[in-house]
Formats: sequence, structure tokens, C-alpha cells
Amino acid sequence: MKTNRPKLLYHCRALRTGAIVLLAALAAYVAWIQLAASDDLLERSKQQQTMVTFVPAKRGSIIDRNAVVLNSDQPEYDIALRIEKIRDPRDTRTATINKVSARISELGALLGPNAYQNRPTKEQILKHLKQNAPLPFTIWKKPTKEELTRLAANKHNFPEVELVLSWNRTYEFPNSATHIRGFASHKAPIDQDETIKQLNARELVGQTGIELACNDQLRGSNGFQIIHTDVFTYRYDTVKTQQAIPGNDVALTIDIKLQQTAEEQLLDNDLSGAIVIMDAQNGEIFALASCPAFALPPTQADNQLPGAFVNRAIAGFYPPGSTIKPLFAIAALQKKVITPSEPIYCPGYYQLTPTKTVACSAKDGHGYVTLPTAIALSCNTYFCEVGRRLGKSGVNEIAPYIGFGKSPNTILWRHEKAGIAFTPDWVSKHRKDSVWHLGDAVNAAIGQGEWIVTPLQMAVYTCAITTGRIFTPRLIISRMDQIPETFELPPEIATPIKIGMLGCTQYGTGKALQIPGIDVLAKTGTADHAPNQKPHAWAIAALPANDPKIIGVCIVESAGGGGRIAAPLLKNTLLHAIDRMLPTTIPQH
Repeated sequence: MKTNRPKLLYHCRALRTGAIVLLAALAAYVAWIQLAASDDLLERSKQQQTMVTFVPAKRGSIIDRNAVVLNSDQPEYDIALRIEKIRDPRDTRTATINKVSARISELGALLGPNAYQNRPTKEQILKHLKQNAPLPFTIWKKPTKEELTRLAANKHNFPEVELVLSWNRTYEFPNSATHIRGFASHKAPIDQDETIKQLNARELVGQTGIELACNDQLRGSNGFQIIHTDVFTYRYDTVKTQQAIPGNDVALTIDIKLQQTAEEQLLDNDLSGAIVIMDAQNGEIFALASCPAFALPPTQADNQLPGAFVNRAIAGFYPPGSTIKPLFAIAALQKKVITPSEPIYCPGYYQLTPTKTVACSAKDGHGYVTLPTAIALSCNTYFCEVGRRLGKSGVNEIAPYIGFGKSPNTILWRHEKAGIAFTPDWVSKHRKDSVWHLGDAVNAAIGQGEWIVTPLQMAVYTCAITTGRIFTPRLIISRMDQIPETFELPPEIATPIKIGMLGCTQYGTGKALQIPGIDVLAKTGTADHAPNQKPHAWAIAALPANDPKIIGVCIVESAGGGGRIAAPLLKNTLLHAIDRMLPTTIPQH
């Protein structure tokens, strides 16, 4: 019988060779995976099998100087379902959806009709499974206390249900100190990495005021969970948990009750403006009122209030009017162009040019007045002459040193305005002709012209000329003592200035600032600012006169005379400041 043995052997050898080649290729591929591609495949494997969940930290509170809570985080709970505890690994997606829907309906019936009627639909369940299967499925947001109570009583029957904690910013006294406190809203975490970015995580981030300025201190440190998922992306294990670390509290120098009192002076009279109350001993701000203001948290209605988001106390632009006169008196005494006892005649106006005059507050004139009387009665004629005598020397050296023309540099520096110190130096840098005219000198000495100041700058100025101390105003309680700059004035300069400011309250334009039992240093101002509008009303004060401990400033926009409008409002606020801030060191009224 004839056979094909050689041909069979040939086929066997070919098959063996092919098998060896395939085995070699497989071995090479395995070696490549283990040696060359192992790191990449391992990372891909981790990405498929692990997931990071974001745990926001509780934000620190903002409190006033007496530890009254102003802004704080309050917990909010959502009811969520852990789908991996319900499904069977052999279930289809449709079967899983049906199981989840039935379980939610059962729980909704237990919690009440509102929960049942607002339970998630199957379409919402499907969307969650497609996008966030490893994470708890939120069933109801912000359940009522009654619903939470029913859930707690029946938790053992629903082991797959859990409460998901989130933080919501709440605001006590929502209409007070809003510019200072500011607000926070849910934004992407500041220091998020790529993993957290993929989760679309949110934390409370400060947007304005102290919430923005102290965001790093308030925000704390966020936590996370690393979880394992199965091949269908359902959670089956928690690998690592890092607890969130709460943020730190921030204590303001503000006294919220005094702040409310200051705000009420303006609000109750439907006025726009600002009131500042400052500690003359260390620069702490007791009240920083600005009106109108927005409510916390801001709403669309707040956007319709003109200037509601402008903190007038630190960013309002105003000419200082006659409140600037003590500064020019100091400059004139230093340069010896006047003496405290020299009388200057006031006929009721100052003849600037043959055809132009500057009116004085007394239409019939003050007659002959000396420096203290000119301050007390706010004589424009006297200070127009002071401006003329100073000429180009002006107050170039004093104004910037005392804080005019630059930001006070408080913790709210982002919102501050520098204003303008109207001096020959400023004119030479900012005006085309760069010439300091007689009209400039005269207007500058009575607080008109290009002068622009803020109420907070005026508080620093008032403290400087009455105490000799220049502080950076504080809005945050600090354990570190602030060493002020000194504004030393010899007695021959300081004394007539203080006599004039004391006379302002005793017989002058600031009589409305008289407080029984307490001598008050003060100056009022009436600042023209626009044609056909009433002037801004100013009042500044320091008390007690012999050793000031409290500084007060009030500005009322387009209201009239400072002594008639601003002074009474400031007095009402100062009375509360005495009671609340210094009851043991200042005699009671």
C-alpha cells in the first residue's frame, strides 16, 4: 500500500514551526507588557478601578469683637442611595434601574407625600448610572426635619440609604456690616488638582469683604475618599479617607451692635453716606457703616440699588470741605505765616480777584477772628487768607504723611480708594499747566478744588491732629500691638488747634456734638460737589478732649450743612460708642 509519509512529516514540521513562532510572539508580547508597558497599563488600571470623592471642609466663622457670630457654615443634608448595595452583579442595567426605582418609591412612601411626589425618575437614575455610578445617588435635596426624623426612625430598614453632608453659608444680621463681612459662594476649589477637577467639585470661596480677604484662613483643608470600583464602575471598597480640616475663625474689631446703631442713623433718615468710629488708642475700627448697602447673601434686587455695593466708608469720593481747615492751620503755624493770636478781618467773603469772591458761612462776616475762633466758626475768609499766605508751599509734606492721597491699606485694601491730596505737588504731576494758582491755594485751604478723601482717611486724619498718632486702621483683632507713626506737634501749634476744635462744639458750628460731662473736639464741613445739588455734610470728632479715646467721622451725601445734618447723627453714634466701648474710662452721659 502506498503512503504520503514524507508529505505528512512536512506538514507536521510546518505546524511545529508555526506553533513555535506563535509561542515566541506571545512570550515577546508578555515580556513587553511586563517590562515596557507595565507602568502605563498599571496607571490605566488604577484609573479604571479607583476614584476620588471630594469632601469640602467646614469654613471658619466671622465673628465680631464680642464673639457674636456673623457669617458661619451650617450643615445641609441630602438623602442619597448607595446603588452598589442594591444591585446584583448579574443584573442588567434595566434590572438595576427597576430595583432602585422601587426602593426609592418605598422610601418615599415612608417619608411622606412630598418626598414621594418628588422622587427621581428612571431617566434620572439612568443618567446617574452613566455619569457617576460609583457615587451615592442623591434622591432628595434638603429634606425637611420631619422627613429626616422618619428616616432616622427607620434607618435599619434602609441600610443602603445615607445622608450626604454639605455646607451652606449663613449670615446673621444680614443687613448689617455687609460690605465688611462680604459673602462666599460655591466655586471650584482654589488648590484643586486634575483629579478633583474631573469631579466638578465645589467649595465655599470668598467673593467680597473679609470673606475674600481672609479666604485662606477661613477655608480650611478639604478632604477626600479614594474608592475602588468593579468592572461596571460600581463602588465596592474604600481605599483611603482623608478627613477635612475645618477653617479658622476670623474676629473683627467691629462691634455689631454699634455698627447697627451707626447704620440706623443713615437708614432711618433715608440718607446716603458713611459713619466711622475708631479706637484712638490702637486704630481698631468699632464701626464702619456705609449706606445704602446690600443684604447677605446678595440678590438681584440689590443690583437695583444705586451704589449698594460701594463701601462708601473706604471708597466713597468726597471733597472734605471745612474739615480740612485744621490741617492748613498746622501747616501755616509750622511755616510761621500766621500766629494763633493774629486777627484777620472777615467781611463775609474773600476777594479772590477784582471780580470774583469766595463766600463765608456768615453772610455779614465774622469781623476780626483769630485762629481758634476761625476753626470754631469755620470762617472761610480766614482760611482763604491762610491758603494765600502758604502759596506754593501748601501742605505738600503733611497731607501724604497723614494719609491723604493714598490707600489706608487695611485688610480690605482691594476695595479702598486713594483719593487726591490737593497740593502743589499733585498739580505739577496731574494738570497740564502744572501751575499752582492763587485760586488753587484758596480752594485747597477750605477743602474744595481737587480734594478727594474717604471717611476712613478722615478718621486717620482726625486721630493724627488730636492725638499725634497715625495708625493703619484695623478691622481684624490682632494680638500684636500696633506701633503708630507719630505726628508730633509742639504745644504752640497743637494747643490753638485743639482750642478751636473744642470751641467748635462749645459755641461754633458743631454745637450739636455737645455731650454732657464730656468735652469733645470736633470740626464740621459743608462741601460743595456739583451744580444744583446740596453740599455734602461732614462732621469729625475726638473724645474726651484731654485724651481722645474714640474718633468719629460722619459724611452725608447731598444733605446740607455739616453742623445741622452730620453732627447730630455722629453724636447719636458716639453716645452708643461710649456706652459699649469705654464705659469705665469715660464719664457716662
